[in-house]
Amino acid sequence: MAPNNNIIKTGYNDIRIQQYPTLEEGNDAFPDSEYRVSSSPIKGEDHGMELHHELHNAGLIRNFVEKKMAAYACAVSSPRSAFRQLQTSKVASQKIHWNPCQLAETPYFTPMIVGVKKIEHTLETERDGVHPFWNGKRVTFPKGARLAQGPVLKLFDAEMHSLLTLVMDEKLKPGQFLVKVSNNADFRFKVHCHPDLHSFMQAPGDRHDKRRDIMIHMVTACFHLLKKDYPEDIEGGWSIKYLEALAEELEKRYDYINWNDPEFHPEIASTLLYPHRISSSDTTND
Repeated sequence: MAPNNNIIKTGYNDIRIQQYPTLEEGNDAFPDSEYRVSSSPIKGEDHGMELHHELHNAGLIRNFVEKKMAAYACAVSSPRSAFRQLQTSKVASQKIHWNPCQLAETPYFTPMIVGVKKIEHTLETERDGVHPFWNGKRVTFPKGARLAQGPVLKLFDAEMHSLLTLVMDEKLKPGQFLVKVSNNADFRFKVHCHPDLHSFMQAPGDRHDKRRDIMIHMVTACFHLLKKDYPEDIEGGWSIKYLEALAEELEKRYDYINWNDPEFHPEIASTLLYPHRISSSDTTND
């Protein structure tokens, strides 16, 4: 997951009609203020990332955070699974985690700063940096109010959850799976699983290492299909945005080639994304 920088800088043309000022795109309530968010992966963690929130010329909101009346936050959501969770942090470097078993897709992330208690405040332009429209107004920020909001982020998931869909297939034998490509409207790998395997992948209990081993097998099969059927030189081949992102991830983050190269090995690519975890208790001396 490459570092991602997003900046909101308000302009001077639009003031939304609302009960309190907020710092967000298209809102002139804080005309000289910026809310910046950058993201980076957490080393050694498959389903986590670190957000770094930055406020510039936003003394009012910063003051609320420092006085513990507001907190840094990020909403993690998946429209396909109707999942939404708000994670908060008292510090600007916020670690976000999610459970892929609860999601039907790579989650969306909405960074923000929220009020953690009801705040009543009389606004002053010079002191608080608000637009003259708000000067002298007594406002109430309700608990949970979004004081600042960044853009919704849809990050590329190196583990290919954004490309994989598990489907139940009773025609298969116990423990079997079959990978097919569905590229009608949205390119995806459809992994047909016998019901017992499908249930296990959805809820592995305390056997996450076993699930990871099976995922490596599935991803290897996906890369075999890409190498076989989706070379770059086929018109409309892997020019799909998710495949472009996957190729870029292999090349830039892992310093490896993509499936268009004759020397590409699916098993190498899959274990770069999902390396086998070998603990000391798993090794023995012969």
